[in-house]
Amino acid sequence: MIYLHNKNVRRITELLTSIKSKNQDLLNSNEELERYAYILSHDLKSPINNIVSFANLSKKRIKAGEFDDLDTFMSFVKSSGIKMNELANSVLDYAILNKTYGKKEAVNLNETLQETFRSK
Repeated sequence: MIYLHNKNVRRITELLTSIKSKNQDLLNSNEELERYAYILSHDLKSPINNIVSFANLSKKRIKAGEFDDLDTFMSFVKSSGIKMNELANSVLDYAILNKTYGKKEAVNLNETLQETFRSK
């Protein structure tokens, strides 16, 4: 049988509490990451679908010898590519901010607004 001193019991309790807290933080972070991935996936599909659609239209028009709309189609392809690039940059920004500033916390916007208007 193992006997523990009160000091050891307290330390083990503190460690278990810390582990539980970190585990909950990890679960919350994973849920947030899943939501973000879902939103990002949805947002990326639109420009990808546009690029594929206008590439297919362009191919059909070229085969038919019709070149009038190609400039317009390429403009849509270009703007969709730019949108995808912006989304990729947003992902990078999010990752950097999350790593740099760490844990997020709730902010009372009413208090923030009141402080902002008081300072002017």
